Amino acid sequence: MLLTKKAEYATKSREAVYLEGLPDLGPLQSYNHIVSTHLPFQWLPKQHLETGGKIIHVIRNPKDVAVSLYKFTDSCEGIPENTFEEFFFEYFLKKKVMFGGWFNYNKAFIRESEVRKDQIIMLQYEKLQRNTIGELKRLAKFLDGKDADPLLPEIAEKCGFDNLKAADERVRNDSTMAEIIKSMNLKKIPTLYRKGKVGDWKNYFTVAMNETFDNIYADNMKNVAVDIDFV
Repeated sequence: MLLTKKAEYATKSREAVYLEGLPDLGPLQSYNHIVSTHLPFQWLPKQHLETGGKIIHVIRNPKDVAVSLYKFTDSCEGIPENTFEEFFFEYFLKKKVMFGGWFNYNKAFIRESEVRKDQIIMLQYEKLQRNTIGELKRLAKFLDGKDADPLLPEIAEKCGFDNLKAADERVRNDSTMAEIIKSMNLKKIPTLYRKGKVGDWKNYFTVAMNETFDNIYADNMKNVAVDIDFV
C-alpha cells in the first residue's frame, strides 16, 4: 500500500510470492515488487543486496512465535499431533529446527541491520500493534515513500489484524495455496490468521517452561542489540 500509494488489498495470495517458491528471481529485479520469505539471511540472493535491494525484517516475541507456530502446524492436517509442551521442547528449542531456529535466524538479521541501516529495517510486531502510525511512518521513510502521511490512517485500519483476516478470506486468490497444500499432501488450507494477540503465550506456557526459556534467551541474546517486548 505504501509503494502503490493506494490503501487497497492485493488480490494475489501472499503464498504465491514467497521467495523460496519462485521459479526464478525475476520479481526481485523490480523494486516496486515485494516478495516474502522465511529464508535465513545467508540464503538470500546476494545480488539483491549488491544492487541496493531492501529488506523489511519483522521480529516478534519468540514466546508468541512458539505458540503461533504450534497452532499453525496443528491446523495442518497430516502433520503429527503433539502437545504444546512437547512441541516446545522437542522442536522449537532444538538447534536443528527449520531455518536454524529463532535465535540463530534473528541474530543474523539483527547484526546485518546494524551495518546495513540503509537496506534493512527492523520492525517489531509488538511496536506495530502499539504504535501503528509511528511505525508506518518509519517504514514509509525507509521505502522513500514520499507524501505517505495522508494515507497512513487508512492503511493502519485496513492492516489491522481483524480486517486483514476478513480480507484474506474475502479477497485472496486461493489457487496457489491449493497447489501448495496438494504438494504437501495436506487435507486443508492451514490457519494463517488466528488471533494476532500480543502476550497470548501466557495461556500456554507453564512456569517451568517460561523459566527455562528465559534462561535460554538470556544466554543466546546477551550480546545482541535488540530489546524484545515480553508483554
